[in-house]
Amino acid sequence: MATNSLYRYTSISVLLDMLMKKRLFLSNPKSWPDKTDAAFLEKYAEGKDIKALCFFKKPESNQYWELYAKYGCMIEFETKKLLDKISSKKDFIHGNVSYVKQNNFSLEKYNKKLPFIKQFRYKSEAEYRVVCTGENKEMFIPIDLNSIKRISISGDIKEEIADSLIVLIRKRIGKTLANKIEISHSRLYENKVWLKKINPPKGGQK
Repeated sequence: MATNSLYRYTSISVLLDMLMKKRLFLSNPKSWPDKTDAAFLEKYAEGKDIKALCFFKKPESNQYWELYAKYGCMIEFETKKLLDKISSKKDFIHGNVSYVKQNNFSLEKYNKKLPFIKQFRYKSEAEYRVVCTGENKEMFIPIDLNSIKRISISGDIKEEIADSLIVLIRKRIGKTLANKIEISHSRLYENKVWLKKINPPKGGQK
């Protein structure tokens, strides 16, 4: 089972498309940089089209930002609302990714679990994956914007630009959702609370 939240790291352009058209993009594993990861899904598909969408079960991490959204964003979803929508679509499966050591892997043992297998060295990612197989040619899945809990803009984006993006996002989703969804600029790389503790104001408490 997934946790109460699933986190998607992506680009600003994908975020805006999601907000405008209420959908999420699935990619072809052939385009992935990790060819071993892609090979698991392609073997499972046995020549048929296969597409996938990856989430993480852990909250904000510099590892995720650096690898997947350095100048992008993080979207936190309410798991049940997100997966209920996906589960209603034909040919979609989803589940936790299992991390397997090379010496422990065999096709006989993991054949039915191939879409949710990854090399053990990625274990810290705690990934949750959505996979589309069969005759379904869709590259997108519909979502309910009410499933979004939080949107965080990458800390690598300058604050002035991030502020403009936040204004744009709030206008895009409307006042009702804007009041419900937390929209902010990530402070992972510049945490003001920590900075004050490290360099307290004169006369302030340490």
